[in-house]
Amino acid sequence: MSDSERDFSHVEGFEQLAERVYAELLAAMAEHGLSPDLNPDQVYLNGVNNLEERLVIYSESLTYATTRRILEQDPPSPVDSDTDTLGVFFVAYSFADEHRVPDHTPAQVSQAMEAVYFRLV
Repeated sequence: MSDSERDFSHVEGFEQLAERVYAELLAAMAEHGLSPDLNPDQVYLNGVNNLEERLVIYSESLTYATTRRILEQDPPSPVDSDTDTLGVFFVAYSFADEHRVPDHTPAQVSQAMEAVYFRLV
């Protein structure tokens, strides 16, 4: 099981941490030029195996991904998200262009996640 497939929702204190992460993400997203209308619980980082097949192999909401990284003590990095096989979407497990969040890159989102990580760790 890969890190992105681990379910931390059963961990004691997860819900409280996720609530703090959500609030901090709203602020960090605005600070990093992301749309203030985005809900971090309903925006997903989705990744595919390759651009030809486009099989989605990773999907996490921004809130869950940031909370998971805090629990794993694994800071997000914009460098990790600098790939064509990762995108920002309104729909979990989709890589369809019509589900893509316009004008938002994984690197921008990762910068906001990184800011939250270091505020809360």
